[in-house]
Amino acid sequence: MTFRFLAALAAILVFVTASPQPLTAVGVAAWPPQNILGRWVGEGKLGFREGKFETVKCRVTYFTAEAANLKPASLKQYVRCATSGANIDVRSVITEVGGTLSGTWEETVYNLKGEISGETTAKGFRVTVKSDELSANMDLMLNSDLQVIEIQFHNSTLMGLSIILTKG
Repeated sequence: MTFRFLAALAAILVFVTASPQPLTAVGVAAWPPQNILGRWVGEGKLGFREGKFETVKCRVTYFTAEAANLKPASLKQYVRCATSGANIDVRSVITEVGGTLSGTWEETVYNLKGEISGETTAKGFRVTVKSDELSANMDLMLNSDLQVIEIQFHNSTLMGLSIILTKG
């Protein structure tokens, strides 16, 4: 595993979140959505530009971050993912105001940091994840109790990542 791969994997997996119920672009009724709280698990495929693929397995846990009833409320997220040759541990804090998402993330194994920005959509979320090491677009599509995540990388040896998570 290269450092660039690990940095990319860390950055793109920080926001594999979505409510199991579709949200609208108008905004979220309550943030963070109560049905997202708890543990989610799943796996997917990571594609490289040269045609290679690797399996990625993830466990994601969500908590409400409340500080003296301050608004906007935040969602804390802990992500642990692994491929056959690497592990990551990511912590993020995400807020929502009027359908706009923003936040920060930190990968604790490799000491990486970045920002999250985006919006709610009719199907879930659309976000951009940025750091000094990479930039990626991510679409999160929601259907019942499944989260389907599609990521497209920019200026990277990585091509894309697809993951399916279920609550449990």
